[in-house]
Amino acid sequence: MLPPISSSLLALALFAGPALSSDVGVTITQDELTFFDTVTQAPIATVQPPPQTPLTWPLGDAVVSADGALAYVSRQNGEVLVYDLTLDPPALAAGTNVIPVPTNANDIEISPDGRFLAVTGWDTALGGLYPISVVDLQSRTVADSYLVPGVQVHWGVAFGPDGSVLYANSPGFTSGVGRLLVDAQGNISDTGELFTPAQPPWPGYISSAPQNITIAPDGRFAVAVYAGSTSTPAVAIALSIPGLNEVSRTRLGDQFGIWVELSPDGQRLFAASRDLGASTQASLRAFAFDPVTGSIDRLLWSTPVGLIYGGYGRDPFAVDASGRRIFGAQNNSLLTWDARHGGPLFNTPLPQGIYVSTAVAR
Repeated sequence: MLPPISSSLLALALFAGPALSSDVGVTITQDELTFFDTVTQAPIATVQPPPQTPLTWPLGDAVVSADGALAYVSRQNGEVLVYDLTLDPPALAAGTNVIPVPTNANDIEISPDGRFLAVTGWDTALGGLYPISVVDLQSRTVADSYLVPGVQVHWGVAFGPDGSVLYANSPGFTSGVGRLLVDAQGNISDTGELFTPAQPPWPGYISSAPQNITIAPDGRFAVAVYAGSTSTPAVAIALSIPGLNEVSRTRLGDQFGIWVELSPDGQRLFAASRDLGASTQASLRAFAFDPVTGSIDRLLWSTPVGLIYGGYGRDPFAVDASGRRIFGAQNNSLLTWDARHGGPLFNTPLPQGIYVSTAVAR
C-alpha cells in the first residue's frame, strides 16, 4: 500500500508547470525582511536592514526583478535597498547600496523592461512635498524626479510597457490617478492626464482617493482600487491608456480597498479590501477581466484572508509568474492561495510582526 500524499506535496504537483525564474520571494514588516522559497514556502532567512542614524524609518514596499536575481525594498527615510537573491542566504547586493531618492520612498514598481524603478512617497511626517522619482537600475542612481503640481502625497504607482507611469494621489490635495511618461533615458514628462471619478464612489473625506493601481500586461488599461466609507464599499475602476477614461467599475464589498493586480495573461483581476479599522479581517477576490474592452466582469471567487495590513500603495500580496498562486503574509504566517479558485495552499509560520508587503518574481 502506498503512503498517503501530503497536502503540501499535492500542491507542489498541481503547480509543477512553468517554473518561476527565481524560487526566492520576500515579505517585509516595518523593520525586518523574511526571504522564502516560493516552491516549498519554507522561510530561508530573516534579516534586518542596515542601521540608520539618527532616526529609524519603517520599510515601505518590496519588488523582485523579473529574473528573480534582485529584490528592491523601500525605506521611508528616502532610501531603496537592494538585496541579492542569488546568495544563500540572500543579503545586501554588491555595488551601490543604498540608493538615496528625493522622496520618502513608500511604493515602488519596476518597469516591464527591468531598466527603471518608479518610487513614490506619502508620509507627511517628513514635511514638504514629495516628487515621483525614477531610478536607473543599472547605475542605481536617480535618473529624474518630478513634482506633480498641487500634489503633496502619492500612494500607489504602476509602470506600463509604453513608459507610462500611473500614480495615485491622496485625499485632501489634487486627488485622482495621473499619467506620466518615462523615456529611454529615464526622463519624466507629464501627459496632463488626470482621472477623478465623475460619480464619486462614496461620500466623505476620502471621496476620490485611489489607494493602489495596476496596469495590464499590454498597457492598454489600468485598474485603480479606491477606499470607501463606513456606509459605501470600496470599488475597482478600470481606465483606458492613453486618456485615463473610465471603462468599467465594480464594488469590492468591504469598506477599504488596499490592493489590486492583473494576472500575467491580463484576463483576471485580483483585489483585496477590508473594513475600516486596523484590526479588521480582509477579503481577497478575483474577477474576470476582458483585456480587449477593459471590462471588469463577473466575480470568480471571494475568500477571507485574515488580518492583512499594507495598503496606501504598498502591496501586501503578490501574484506569481504563472498567474496561479497568490502570496501574502499575516501577523505570524506566510500564506499562499490558489489563484484559480481562492483555496488555501500553504500556511507557514513567520516571526511575529506587522507584514506590509510581499513580492515574488513576475
